[in-house]
Amino acid sequence: MFAEQSVTINGQSLNYARTGPRSDGIPLLFLHGVSRRWQSFLPLLPQLGSRYEIFALDQRGHGRSGLGKRYDVLDYIQDAVGFVNQVVERPTLIYGHSLGAMVAAGTAAQIPDLVAGIIMEDPPFRAMGERIAQGPLKSLMAGMQMYAGDPRTVAEIAKDFADVELYDPRTDQHTRMGNIRDGVSLRFSARSLQDVDPQVFACIVAGAWLKGFEMEKICAAIRCPALLFQADERAGGMLADDDVALLKRHVPSLTHLSFSGVPHLMHWAITERILNHTWGFIESLDTNTPSSTNRELKG
Repeated sequence: MFAEQSVTINGQSLNYARTGPRSDGIPLLFLHGVSRRWQSFLPLLPQLGSRYEIFALDQRGHGRSGLGKRYDVLDYIQDAVGFVNQVVERPTLIYGHSLGAMVAAGTAAQIPDLVAGIIMEDPPFRAMGERIAQGPLKSLMAGMQMYAGDPRTVAEIAKDFADVELYDPRTDQHTRMGNIRDGVSLRFSARSLQDVDPQVFACIVAGAWLKGFEMEKICAAIRCPALLFQADERAGGMLADDDVALLKRHVPSLTHLSFSGVPHLMHWAITERILNHTWGFIESLDTNTPSSTNRELKG
């Protein structure tokens, strides 16, 4: 159903999976979060692929994509902008998780005529920028960096990754990774980390990941309809309420849904609910025939 291909965008080699071309309906581009790969979206893709043409990208330094010279959020955005321009070549809906959600926002701001809508799943925004040292995310990213590119077996990496301790300076508490992630999640993380460049995490841990990413200006430039999924910070969610408020102030057509008790990886934790909301949002865009494509944007 999914065939993997590669393309070079501005000198950056990118791997992606896609379904066969379709003459009807809006194409969907999926962008994963830090440390993961396109397969992270497999809970969603088979059903959505029954109606829409799917593109699922391995971001630079992840999966089968090439290493990047830099890994700021703006670099990922330029990859996505080039991908929509060179590969998809028509108005697209972008679904992004975590980092991918921020890239979706940045892409919509840069090429509004080619982004018909965005779905942002728990984007961390400032929680992984200037605020990263204020919570457990700095220790999480540092722990992931230790095992990025690890050549050992998945079982060996998963065993050690389970012992990574997350430190929350707000509560002065240490939490073992194996106590908050199940064995399958640890194995998937271990397998994904095997194919991640350790340098992906350097700018994140240093608090410099959002260099040049002006959130307010980016949000103010988004003109397409947007759906925002917010996880529960108490369960590991990364999207803060004040960032939600900023989005609401600046994105004219924003629909915001929050989920109590749901962790950051929402499309794994509550797959059916996320799918149902995604179906409804896409079908509300009125962009699923050539004659109506981008109508809402132009209106």
